[in-house]
Amino acid sequence: MDQNRDHDRSLRDHLLYLLKGGGAHADFEAAVAGLPPALRGAKPPGVPHSPWQLLEHLRLAQWDILEFSRDPGHVSPKWPEGYWPQAEAPADDEAWDASLVGRRGAIVSQEVVSQEADSAEQFISVLLSYRVPPARP
Repeated sequence: MDQNRDHDRSLRDHLLYLLKGGGAHADFEAAVAGLPPALRGAKPPGVPHSPWQLLEHLRLAQWDILEFSRDPGHVSPKWPEGYWPQAEAPADDEAWDASLVGRRGAIVSQEVVSQEADSAEQFISVLLSYRVPPARP
């Protein structure tokens, strides 16, 4: 029985490590640290989205996955427009900061959901059952 508990703990810990950016070239906090406000809405040549659009996309998608995990009646936003902001730049510094806080909150909440699930397998099965509809051409 202890081996199953250890396996369960290991799965949860690894999933949370990945959710927090573990294993990535640069973790999320390092990627956004010190980004000048003037660049938050800028699209580098050949890149389809600005940092603001990517941040909001992450926040919206993580919020949706979290709500899907917690609420069986949750209705996801329409794909793809419900997952991307219309504006290329945040309205102001407060909007940027609020989006950062929202994204961080979704990660912390996902940790709580992970800890409250009866098993890591149950938690992972909820996450794996989440399907984002394919993008329309």
